[in-house]
Amino acid sequence: MNLLKGHDIMCEKSVFIWGIGRSGTHLLYDILSLHPSLMCAKTNTRWKKGLWGSMHWGDSTPDKLKGYGIPYEGFQRFWRGAGLEFEGVGMVLRHQVSAQFIQKVSKRYATLHQDWFWKRGTRYRILDKSPMYILMIEAIDAVFPDSYHIFCLRDPRAILNSLLRIYRFRERDDVGRGRIDEIGFWGVVPPGYEAHQHEPLVPRLCWQIQALHDIGFGSQALLQDRLIAFRYESLLHEAHQATSDLFQRLALPDWSEIANLIPQTFPDYSPPWPRPGEPVHEPYGKVRCYLDEEMEQVTVLNELAVQLGYDPNQVGAIIAEPIKQSR
Repeated sequence: MNLLKGHDIMCEKSVFIWGIGRSGTHLLYDILSLHPSLMCAKTNTRWKKGLWGSMHWGDSTPDKLKGYGIPYEGFQRFWRGAGLEFEGVGMVLRHQVSAQFIQKVSKRYATLHQDWFWKRGTRYRILDKSPMYILMIEAIDAVFPDSYHIFCLRDPRAILNSLLRIYRFRERDDVGRGRIDEIGFWGVVPPGYEAHQHEPLVPRLCWQIQALHDIGFGSQALLQDRLIAFRYESLLHEAHQATSDLFQRLALPDWSEIANLIPQTFPDYSPPWPRPGEPVHEPYGKVRCYLDEEMEQVTVLNELAVQLGYDPNQVGAIIAEPIKQSR
């Protein structure tokens, strides 16, 4: 019977989402998966995160989203399944991608959707997300040379606080703890980590956050207009407008129905941030996850936050466009 079916997936103008861990990639992935012109890997159940998780909606799926497939990250299915041996440490560069591998990956993505030949009409663009992809930009570009890349930005101080929460308060969020315990970092690890592996936890994570930002912005020369910096905070405070603007930048048809499926705002969990020379009033463990003696260490992210256009005195407050450049 499969002989009567054909693939409805096109490889042109595919969309890949990546960013530093805890920067909102999962929530954005969920939202974009609702657009009728995009197709991603989907399942019926998934661990709690994003639109279908307790972080934003509570443990039950809202009635308005019932019937929609739940997206999951495609790295295992499409890239590792095609033979890529990559554990998220270092980078996958263009010269490591063969013509045979490109063909294998393309064929795997083509299986995202198929329909009877007499029913085929809509051709879907590929949508995918994985934390691995920030270290695979050149490889993705080799397979999909006109693809869009969404670089999710979040105030790096909020990212650090979130990572420390995972490490120090394990009962709150068990996701990703193993990577920190294994080699001293959380999530994907950029090249050069060996020089920082034995530093204290906070400086180590600060280096990782800064290095991943360098990689993301360093892809500008390769991707040019296909690199889209998207702020997590905009999604939290103006979800409908931010999503509509993103549709336009991705050359997607306008789809007003999205306003009926997602709220206008989402909760903002950004923590307070210490001002230089002022005492810290927020209690450790409840709001902030860094210790008093680590105050000097965490302030190194202030410079990065300012370069990204955030208020130096208020976490998550946007005051300018990003001016961060790769070093």
